Amino acid sequence: MAAWRTTNLSPSMSLALRFGLVVLSAAMVVGAIMVADGVTLARSGQPQLAYTTAGSPKLVHAVTMHAVLVVPGLAWLLRHAPERRRTKAVHVAVGVYTLLIVGAVLAS
Repeated sequence: MAAWRTTNLSPSMSLALRFGLVVLSAAMVVGAIMVADGVTLARSGQPQLAYTTAGSPKLVHAVTMHAVLVVPGLAWLLRHAPERRRTKAVHVAVGVYTLLIVGAVLAS
């Protein structure tokens, strides 16, 4: 995987992109589960139940999809700041989004 071998990026951007890739994978898995649940319910003759319950992991999907853009965007916006400060900010963002994702999973 090229994301783990990239050497021409700053450490903060590398961390942000790697986190974004992991979170994107999680978002795709959650989205696939939502679609599969909805299709299963709709095909079993319960379309209304599919619309009301298949989207229960919607919060997890939303938080992960936003993290894909926000964390690398933060690294990019701070590109003129000293690398040490930028890396610290990205670490904080990764920690906050990790807590948000765990909270969203627990709330679902």
